[in-house]
Amino acid sequence: MWKSLKIPTEWKCKFRPSTLIAIAAGLGAACGYGLLDYIYLLLPLAGLIFLDKKQLMLTTGVFALCLTSGIIHKNLDSAAAEKIPHQNQTLSGTIICIDRRACDLNLLPPLSTYLCEVETQDAKFTASVIFTDETPLSYGEKFTFSGVIIPARPAGLICSDGEISGELPPRYGDRPLLIVREYSSDGVVFTFFRPFFIARDFLLRRLVSNFDTPEAAEMAAQLFLGASQGMSREDKKNFVNTGTIHLFSISGLHVTLVAGIILLLLRPVPFAWRYRITALLTLFYVLCSGAPLPAVRAGTMVIVWCLLRSILVQSLSWDTMMWTWAAFALLMPESTGSLSAQYSFGITAALIMAVETTGIFRENYREILVLMPPKAALTRRFRRKFHLKMNTVMYLIIPVTAFAAGCGMSLYRQNLFAPGSILTNLVLVIFTPILFGAMFFKMIFGAFIPLLDQFGAFALESSFFLLSDLTAEAAKIFAPLSVIKPPLWSVFLYYLFFFGALGLKSIPHRMIALCGMVIVLFFWQFSAPAHHRFIAVSYGSNSPAMLVLIAPDGRSTVIDVPDRDSAAVAGMLMKEHGTLYASIYFSGGTSRTSYGVATLPYYLLDAAVYEPGSSRKPTNAFLTNIRDSGIRFFRMPGNLNFYHAKNNEVICRTASGFEISSRITDNGRLIEIKTPEGKVFREILPWCSLPVVWQCDLK
Repeated sequence: MWKSLKIPTEWKCKFRPSTLIAIAAGLGAACGYGLLDYIYLLLPLAGLIFLDKKQLMLTTGVFALCLTSGIIHKNLDSAAAEKIPHQNQTLSGTIICIDRRACDLNLLPPLSTYLCEVETQDAKFTASVIFTDETPLSYGEKFTFSGVIIPARPAGLICSDGEISGELPPRYGDRPLLIVREYSSDGVVFTFFRPFFIARDFLLRRLVSNFDTPEAAEMAAQLFLGASQGMSREDKKNFVNTGTIHLFSISGLHVTLVAGIILLLLRPVPFAWRYRITALLTLFYVLCSGAPLPAVRAGTMVIVWCLLRSILVQSLSWDTMMWTWAAFALLMPESTGSLSAQYSFGITAALIMAVETTGIFRENYREILVLMPPKAALTRRFRRKFHLKMNTVMYLIIPVTAFAAGCGMSLYRQNLFAPGSILTNLVLVIFTPILFGAMFFKMIFGAFIPLLDQFGAFALESSFFLLSDLTAEAAKIFAPLSVIKPPLWSVFLYYLFFFGALGLKSIPHRMIALCGMVIVLFFWQFSAPAHHRFIAVSYGSNSPAMLVLIAPDGRSTVIDVPDRDSAAVAGMLMKEHGTLYASIYFSGGTSRTSYGVATLPYYLLDAAVYEPGSSRKPTNAFLTNIRDSGIRFFRMPGNLNFYHAKNNEVICRTASGFEISSRITDNGRLIEIKTPEGKVFREILPWCSLPVVWQCDLK
């Protein structure tokens, strides 16, 4: 069959071998590690007919190798996870702080939890550690401890047909939590990174000097440190909702901007040494950051590219990035599904290609100017065309950067398909070079001239306030829009189109790939189903259920928010389904019905609370919960009619004609929804110690 299938030669895709290797490596690692179901391989499988025999053998071999690596790593990680305690118990042993965010700068508040390496008699693992006396730690500190371990737990349990059928991703991370009760210091363990962290803290103090406002100084320290602790709740909410919170994690954006600015500063240095020094300083920056995986990945690409450029090897930047991606997919298959992988790879790819492309234009421009008279009409026309080409290149590079940062399986898993995410990242790509340039200016020139140091502090303060205002305005502008989470197959298809648009050699094939990307984007915009969606979250019989009805326009009706865990689970699901607005109603004015309402603003752009449906006066505890939530409170009844509310049982009717009831039974909580057309949906949510979630589409 394969031999009889004749494919015209002009249809053959002229992929670079490195591109095919990267695609096959990413798919194999993702499938082997369990990040991607095998059924989604049908999409790239259909494209194999366009490959020749050598390409097919190369792709198949790399896929099999990375698939095997993914399976091995998954089994090893599962075996290591089995040694970690799976129930609350008292432990004793030693802990070493390995949290790169640990810093003795008084400007930043102490961390609530520290990432530490825990070693007991039975196991060795990493955990998030809390000291009961809020002891500030530094990197490499070692303690002998006694405390309580709390295993990582899922955010909630999925209910289907009255039984638990799965788990929702962890709400508080996938590491266990260790609460240290008693401890004694064993000094500091010398590590490879400790000298670099000393240098980092010195640069950090130099950076935040002479700031007039502590808020701007905190944001500068957070950006430099790659951490968001201490950020105001409103700022963090705006950065999260606009998809720009990645600015506060050291990844490809930071590494490539640092390398680019160093290259600009070293323009007077001879060509070869310029790139060698840049590679060395980039390595120093990656080590000072604590070498998180995104920074290592981006740093590897930048350093290899700089070394190749220093020996006059050209047109290998794309191959360098593809080989780096494939190497990390083979050695660390779990990283292919992380959000940081997409950001570090995409932004590094776009910025390196931009530097190389503009460099070629600049060299050709200088050569022609030397050969032609300065006042010749041909030279003037060339200048106009050259500037037009330069602008065109930059306009293309910026969208590629944003799309690279917005594609991949990880974005599907993290759900960052917010309407303002791509456009806000476009602005961020233009704005952050100015921000990093001001930071370099202050740390280098301000160290010798006090006046320049004050000017640099003023420029940074203005930039950070502008950054906060931009994200806040973007959150408001895109608040009326909502995009439901697109299907995984469409995200996956978009991902392949992106690789094709950059990796294909012929212009017609690139245009086909770009058209495919545009078609998938339009599919995302119009893929939202025109029906209501219902979410119920039950968390024990001592508190009412949290009920959510999502309309086709993305607006939600929320009934009762009894605890933080239920609110967090429901908030994640609401955001996943494109909800940005919520009207919140309560069956009674007690703290039991509203205890978790303060958690919802982390997931929604806007929410409003209406006066409780019961005739009783709201309690002071209820009003305190509402006031602390930061959500608008209307002292007026909403468009929800409560028939009955006692013993944590609720029966109500919405303005759109839906009847919703929540009743307690011996087997669990019975949820019943009756649509305006008379259809009835029922489900029993079993009693559990974790939130139990049921979702259904009301067609």
